[in-house]
Amino acid sequence: MQVKKSTITYPAARQTKVKHEVKAEDPLVKLKHEMEYDVEGSDSFDLQPAIEDQWLNRIESFEQQYKDAKRIKVYDFLGRPAFKKVKELNPDEIGAELDRIQSLMDAKKMVLDCSCDYDKATIYRFITEELFEHEIDDVSKEEIVTHFIYEEFHPNHDNDLRKYADELIGILFWKKWDRFDSHCFAVSVGFNGCRYDPSSIGEIIQAFQETHSSFSVSEFEIQKVKFDMVKEHAEVKAHIRYVAHGNEIQTFEGVCVINFVLQWGYWYISGFRLPGFGE
Repeated sequence: MQVKKSTITYPAARQTKVKHEVKAEDPLVKLKHEMEYDVEGSDSFDLQPAIEDQWLNRIESFEQQYKDAKRIKVYDFLGRPAFKKVKELNPDEIGAELDRIQSLMDAKKMVLDCSCDYDKATIYRFITEELFEHEIDDVSKEEIVTHFIYEEFHPNHDNDLRKYADELIGILFWKKWDRFDSHCFAVSVGFNGCRYDPSSIGEIIQAFQETHSSFSVSEFEIQKVKFDMVKEHAEVKAHIRYVAHGNEIQTFEGVCVINFVLQWGYWYISGFRLPGFGE
């Protein structure tokens, strides 16, 4: 659930900040990269030694550039292009100007991602009045793409809460539980009148899934989303209908309530109840 205001897309095999299993021809080179760049050595990454060395050297080159890079405004990075403020444009001019600015960004390997749809004036105003002033590392490399996320600057809590509610339903009914799913839960989760940590909630979900052979959800309709930024709490109410298959086929239908708490700037599930689960 956590993202940054700007993220870097690296070349192949370095696209996310996770440990990658690689091997190097020189064990000392491999050890150096494991220690400095969080690259884990293993024989499971089957590349020829010469190619692996080239890849590791490219990583080192990227990392060194970021260490030495100065901070620069996006506007300066783009070459300080001429532009008009949104209030200076006629409504029918905004689309063309937005396309022009985004083309300049594309040429510099910059992308603005939006989770929701916004009118062109809103996006143009954001880019020219806010994003242009945002500072980034002054690194220009053909293989690197910088992504900005609009909602990181202007959070859309209603959209986030709906998305995370859908994510919980997916975890419960559409996939087998694994420990990585616990990322969506708060440090303390309320269930059936008790408090659990994410690991314990995972065990409850796993036991529920093992009791049935499969599930089919015919309806999950969110009816109400409310949040309080002062109290840092939120609630999503929905109507759910699903069938649990096993030794017998059972149909459950009713109100589903999912509670959230704001932790470290992001919404995490702090409690939930739905028909047929834990009853």
